[in-house]
Amino acid sequence: MRGAKGTHGARWIVATTLVALALGAGTGCNSGRRSGGAAAAAAVTSSAAPITSGLGSITSGTAPVGTGTAPVTSGVVSPPAGRAGGAPSVALTPVAAPVVSSLVVVDFALTDADADPATLDVRFSLDDGATWAAARDAGAAHGSAGTQALASAPGGAPHRFVWDAGHDAGRTYRAFVRLRLTATDVDGAGTPAETATFLLDATTAPDRLVTLGVPVDPAGADRPIAYTVSPTGGLTYRSTQPTASGGRGRQMSSASGVVMLPRGDAVVMSHNDSAHLSLFAVTPTGDLSLVGGTIATTGRPTTLAVHPSGKFIYTTTGDRLEAFGFDAAGVLLPLPGSPYTIGSSPRGLVCDPRGDALYTGHMFGTDAGVQVHRLDRATGVPTLASALPLGQLGSRPGKTLAVDPRGRFLYCLDLDRGLFVASIDPQTRALTLVQGLAPRALGGFALGLTLSTRGDALYATVQGVGLLGFRVDPATSALTAAQTAPLTNVGGTTLYLHTDAADRHLFATSRDDDTLRVYAIDPVTKALAEVAGSPRFDYSFGVVVGPLLTFPAAGP
Repeated sequence: MRGAKGTHGARWIVATTLVALALGAGTGCNSGRRSGGAAAAAAVTSSAAPITSGLGSITSGTAPVGTGTAPVTSGVVSPPAGRAGGAPSVALTPVAAPVVSSLVVVDFALTDADADPATLDVRFSLDDGATWAAARDAGAAHGSAGTQALASAPGGAPHRFVWDAGHDAGRTYRAFVRLRLTATDVDGAGTPAETATFLLDATTAPDRLVTLGVPVDPAGADRPIAYTVSPTGGLTYRSTQPTASGGRGRQMSSASGVVMLPRGDAVVMSHNDSAHLSLFAVTPTGDLSLVGGTIATTGRPTTLAVHPSGKFIYTTTGDRLEAFGFDAAGVLLPLPGSPYTIGSSPRGLVCDPRGDALYTGHMFGTDAGVQVHRLDRATGVPTLASALPLGQLGSRPGKTLAVDPRGRFLYCLDLDRGLFVASIDPQTRALTLVQGLAPRALGGFALGLTLSTRGDALYATVQGVGLLGFRVDPATSALTAAQTAPLTNVGGTTLYLHTDAADRHLFATSRDDDTLRVYAIDPVTKALAEVAGSPRFDYSFGVVVGPLLTFPAAGP
């Protein structure tokens, strides 16, 4: 240990995922321009009800004839002679799930009684159909037919659309993905066709990584530092960016939280001493630049969480929850009603992967445990819904929280008692302890906790014991030791752990000896082995990991 450090440390390292998550509102469905003949129904594998476009019938009223009134025949306008009329329909071939690629292949047939050429609108959803955004076409180089001037036929014309999920959703692992296709021709838009919900594993995309470090230098300034990380875990320096905060040796660290937006092109840091957040842009090469200055918080921010859509940022300050969105220029702005009063002593903070719930961990007092806040997906505004009290069962619960990528289980670290595991209700998001009353003992004072990207491994650090690894059964949350004994080469007071998107490496930062350590993860056993060149002396405190934007095949 090179000098006195505060209880919560003052340094951060961030390894982060850089891949695009372009989100937007709207379904892209247009109403038909006339009712015409009946179009064939779309054969869609989906439990969701089809979304229909309105086809308004055109009727006429009465008109005077001579000395009286005679009714003018009313009804549907007929199509021109020789045309059947009617909008085109899309019949989807079920997506072969899970999709283990950054490119998602969607085969479909385009049917139209008049064989009119059609355009295709394709949307994707990462939250089981709650919100939709335009899907990027991977292009002809990947076998996609595109979206313009597509042939149709009365019996159906086959086509293929290839979604560039690596660009839109990032180098990511998502369990609630859908695609929606809508065809339009001269007769209007047809009924949208949706895939069933499928699991997307896009972690096999190009795997250059960036690590963002927040050292505390002797002058007192916090500076995020960017690195690239090789496939073997080696670090290469990229750039450094100063911030407006600092304070080495403070009782509370200046840099107190850091998250990467799901798209991977921006990082948000919280600064405890100076009570503000900083936003950094991350370039495709991994360099950093401060965006729009900083934004003040009403108190000292601690942990940060980012919404799965990337549209909202959450932090805790005292007994309050503060929430932020982004304006048109990409600058952080407080959400309406922020800050929100929540339970005492909040610490752990994590969003549900479906984007409709936020979980807060509370370490002390009558609120000790985990609170569930339902989120409005459109506005990001939280509302307290339920709580899992742990004060009688634990000692200091809620220090760190993690949720598996399928949204089935929440893991809650108790500093003294170990690990609580709770199941998540699929409708209400309410929490119920899985293993009964007692937490799983970890052997001492627990410090750090993280789940792997796929949710099939869990790692924790325990003071005086070392680094523990477990295999996780995704269906039951059952834990099995990944190695015969804890790793002791982990450094003192290792609070922050993070795996990369492909679960190749675990990154661990130590507050006491200023190091970043890198461990290779065995793909089968999940056991850890420290890589060559580790540890690296880097004033390290926190870590978050992810890849660079490296998806040029489909164009800019």
